[in-house]
Amino acid sequence: GNHDFLGGGSVWETVDWPANVHIFREPRMTVLELPELCAVVHGAAFTAPEQAERLLTQAGLTTGSLTLAVNGQVVTASFPTAGVPVFNRVITLTFEKEQIVLSGVWTFGMPYITKSGNYVTFAAADALFILISGTEIEQITGMEQGFLLSESGGGRVQLTPGWRINTNTGSFFVDSLKKSVSVL
Repeated sequence: GNHDFLGGGSVWETVDWPANVHIFREPRMTVLELPELCAVVHGAAFTAPEQAERLLTQAGLTTGSLTLAVNGQVVTASFPTAGVPVFNRVITLTFEKEQIVLSGVWTFGMPYITKSGNYVTFAAADALFILISGTEIEQITGMEQGFLLSESGGGRVQLTPGWRINTNTGSFFVDSLKKSVSVL
């Protein structure tokens, strides 16, 4: 942070850190890939007592659309794209006795593949019909249009449009393109 920034004579440059510690040295978001953990970590360094540009803004995130939900020892963050919810783009931090557990799916910037002509009109009634045609439910408790992140190869992800439908038996995603249902 700004009180212990990376600079001449700082602890970040003078200590001989073990191999399992990575020090981010750039004042902008950079990527550290950890294939053995199937993880990618994004980070940046404070290189001065003040940083003119906020790191999250630099990464394409604004706090105005970031949603944080706190429930006891669990903090959940979600972030829409173009004002539309991305149902599986959620990070959860769970504070346990001696550790913090991070889980979920997140993306920085705009790594999405977009294809013209793939977006079709898909009414709520159509999504409901597809859901009840193949799923046994008693009650619908909510419904919202949005996106689902899915992997498209080469480490890229794409946004799939559809509907999230909450029921008494769980939450489902009805894919607008494939006209299929998946459990969220």
